[in-house]
Amino acid sequence: MDLASLYRAYRDGHASTVRTGLSALLLGAIFTMVVIVLLTPTMDGLIGLPGHELSEPEETTPAPPRAATPYIPKAERRAMRRRAVLAATQEVGVREWPSRANHANRIITYRRAVTGPNENPRVAEPWCADFVSWVWRKAGFEIGFNGQGADYVPELVAWARLTRRWHWARDGYKPKAGDLIVYRSNGDMRGHIGMVAKISPGRVHTIEGNYADQVSRRTVKPWDANVTGFISPV
Repeated sequence: MDLASLYRAYRDGHASTVRTGLSALLLGAIFTMVVIVLLTPTMDGLIGLPGHELSEPEETTPAPPRAATPYIPKAERRAMRRRAVLAATQEVGVREWPSRANHANRIITYRRAVTGPNENPRVAEPWCADFVSWVWRKAGFEIGFNGQGADYVPELVAWARLTRRWHWARDGYKPKAGDLIVYRSNGDMRGHIGMVAKISPGRVHTIEGNYADQVSRRTVKPWDANVTGFISPV
């Protein structure tokens, strides 16, 4: 008997017993149809739900934890800064070879402080970032991502910003001896880098590699338009 026949029998029936029995049959038929619909994949029933709702969760590989910067006591930080300034001071006057720009035996030594993949210390390229990487390694602290130094100023700035070592030049930060100073150069806000050697009222005295083709001393105003910001390594 189909649903239409059940309905007509229910409508035309007179005895209460008949009505009760037909009601039960009608409700049972409706319930059966609903269950069939829900369990039929082609009708987008429960089996058609997205697989991730019913399947086991996929295993995911957690991101490796970022290595915490080891704590350095304040006295040791001051000593590191003094060693960095001393190391830079002893290099003042080192020049490039007149016949080869960005090249000299001592500059190759600076480049060896940068130990990232595919680094070649004999490649002649701008070396201001190599110089500060070498200076701070001599001081006992390896700057840059994973302590590998850097031969590219924007990379050092990115490392400083991610590790909260970065200070904008016009945000009221007072640089200290041993800090790194970043300059605008050729339109790039991160085009050149040097090291702060000492501070005097309204002036920052620096030592910079690859300035005038040598390791040079320089004096600038900390708010000068060409000064982008400072990096405090420790």
